[in-house]
Amino acid sequence: MTECARHLPELDQSVFDMAWKSLCESRYLWDSNIPVEIIHEGNYKCRTVWFQSIVADLQILLLGRQIPDNLKKKVNQFIQWCGRELKTKKRITPEDIRRGDEIIDLVLPFKP
Repeated sequence: MTECARHLPELDQSVFDMAWKSLCESRYLWDSNIPVEIIHEGNYKCRTVWFQSIVADLQILLLGRQIPDNLKKKVNQFIQWCGRELKTKKRITPEDIRRGDEIIDLVLPFKP
């Protein structure tokens, strides 16, 4: 546990429930199509906000020990990839979206 995490308030189950719900919505309610023009609004997976939402949800679930130990490495690799790669990308690719969908697909079956 990081020094910062030691100072976080105790999270109740409703916070984890919201994170699980948000991940499910990110997977199934956001549009995978990539418009020709760059967009700044709407529920499109090609927006960086989609990735930021996934990362936030995964971090909450990691803090709450909601993700099985055998998936933590893959989840952390995805989080690191987002932090490293998305800063420099001009456009999100279908492969990037697939990667986001895959990490959600890995963890959703473990929703309590």
